[in-house]
Amino acid sequence: MDGLAVWVGIAVLAALSHLAADLVFSGTEALPDWELQLFWPFSTAGYVYPLIAWGDAGVSIVFVTGMFAMWKWPARLQATSLATLAAVALYLAVRDAWL
Repeated sequence: MDGLAVWVGIAVLAALSHLAADLVFSGTEALPDWELQLFWPFSTAGYVYPLIAWGDAGVSIVFVTGMFAMWKWPARLQATSLATLAAVALYLAVRDAWL
């Protein structure tokens, strides 16, 4: 039962991190930013904090590099995943500071 609780916790964290990513990745030059109803069904208020346009090349390159590293070194999946996440966070911070 303990193993199930760990996986449920990981699933919840993954879902919440996806929502956090959707808050900062939004819109394009041709599309408006989209608001997330984070507290639906209790509230229909929408939130968005668009730092980076959807489909940004820099983040895509970081993720593709991470995927190829996971394919090349499958024994290092956790380390590669953490490094990829850290690289995305660093890219967000650096890009936000420059613009």
